[in-house]
Amino acid sequence: MRKNEELMNDDDLELIDLVNDHLNAADEGKKEAGKKAGKRRAEKGRSFAPVAVLIFLLLAAFGLCGYLLYVLEDQKKALAAEMEARAEDAARYEQQIKENEALINSMNAAIDGAEQELPSEAAEGVTGTISAVGESVSDDAASFAVQKEDPAVLQTAVTDKLEDIKEAAANEREEYIRDIMMAAALKEGGGPMTAVRAVFKDHAFYTVDKDTYEFAPLLDNVPRNDISEGQIVRDEDGTMHYMVDGVDKGIPMIDVSEFQGVIDWNKVAASGIKYAMIRAGFRGYGSGKLVEDKYIDDNIRGASAAGIKFGVYFFSEAVTEAEAREEARVCIDHLAGYTPDLPIVLDVEHIGYDEARADALDQKTRTDVALAFVDEVRQAGYKPMLYTGLLVYFHYLDQARICDLPLWYAFYSEYLYFPYKMKCWQYTDSATVPGINGKCDMSLWFTDPLSL
Repeated sequence: MRKNEELMNDDDLELIDLVNDHLNAADEGKKEAGKKAGKRRAEKGRSFAPVAVLIFLLLAAFGLCGYLLYVLEDQKKALAAEMEARAEDAARYEQQIKENEALINSMNAAIDGAEQELPSEAAEGVTGTISAVGESVSDDAASFAVQKEDPAVLQTAVTDKLEDIKEAAANEREEYIRDIMMAAALKEGGGPMTAVRAVFKDHAFYTVDKDTYEFAPLLDNVPRNDISEGQIVRDEDGTMHYMVDGVDKGIPMIDVSEFQGVIDWNKVAASGIKYAMIRAGFRGYGSGKLVEDKYIDDNIRGASAAGIKFGVYFFSEAVTEAEAREEARVCIDHLAGYTPDLPIVLDVEHIGYDEARADALDQKTRTDVALAFVDEVRQAGYKPMLYTGLLVYFHYLDQARICDLPLWYAFYSEYLYFPYKMKCWQYTDSATVPGINGKCDMSLWFTDPLSL
């Protein structure tokens, strides 16, 4: 190398130095440029750091939002399911309400129908029965009008009876009974009383007063009522018929008193009425005063002359056997000179709208008094008969002692309820008959009245 240097002149050496300097400078420039580039890269890196953090945070936020949306969607589904379940519950509750309303409406319809059937005398001051009218109208058979049924009290009575059944029957029996009762109560034309009676066929079920219901066991040796629901047919005007194998076997009969005034018996006969019961008198249920019907003789003469077969009845409020015989003698005395084809009837009623003197008698005494009337009639050679309703028959009288008496039964309803066989059914006090001013009672015989 030294030898080569010696061969170079000064210009060559200067040129080499210049090149070296240039190269060195280039190296220095590269280093400086590298430093500056590194600096710029460092500064650029620092400027991108916040952006990266922001991007990271945004990504994290999006991830959190996604998670929250997932959770909310899950909760939304759970809430929707809960709302659907509640909607189904609400639908079931609504259906139950409708069923309850249907039952209540059925009950109310029965109650409304009963109230509409009450006589005009019942318009003022009484709930569930007729208002207090004078003693002279005590015999009005409207006291047998269907009483207003209180579902709450009825339920209590039924519940008590079911408790007795539980002692001898399984729980399934109770559920079965309740199902039958519900079906009967909702049935067209039915009601709560009808439902109970449809179940407890071995008892008579009746209203004592608006707060009390009773079950009376039936006697085994007394023939049961075998008239089916389909055999009773009602016309549009309210007239009842007793149909047997497509033939009307029922025999209509009216009963009258001084409240019908003067009767044109020929017009009555021309309308097709062949039988009539005529009131002989009554005893005041408060005073005990015996009063003869002021039209008794006129009605007996008129009916007999028109060819209408008749009998007489007496509204009794006797509290002693002597009083009962006195009442029977009134009937017998007015029949002198006549031969009635129908019986002499003892009319025993419950005065639901007021206190009555005979209500204080116990069952045995009241039965003794009634049978004294019957005995007086028989001794005089006439046929006796009993007129009464469900309550009196089972609550105030001893059914075992009176069950052999022919029964003229008062029950105002579109269906007939009486557990034993009966001879005649008084079903309304609002019949219209030619020859009679205003309304009168109408009855239906199920047997030939001349055969008693």
